[in-house]
Amino acid sequence: MKQADTQFLLDPAALHAGHPGAMPGPGDTVVFDREESNHAVKALRLRPGDQLQATDGRGTRLQLELLDPHPDAMAARVLQAERVAE
Repeated sequence: MKQADTQFLLDPAALHAGHPGAMPGPGDTVVFDREESNHAVKALRLRPGDQLQATDGRGTRLQLELLDPHPDAMAARVLQAERVAE
């Protein structure tokens, strides 16, 4: 298992879909768009179990564990979530 040095950007609309303003919590699954997924899988060679950080650019910061490293839509489990001041 490795820790990615890159912070990934999650689409706020996808991250909060169905729960406007709500923050995902530990155990929830998030899915990355094609651009972020492709970079993580092909350039950084992330594998299942690797940990990464992501933000929605609006104050939500997530610590994640990679579940499915597919270059079109990568899935990760939320380990920790926090709201930070912008």
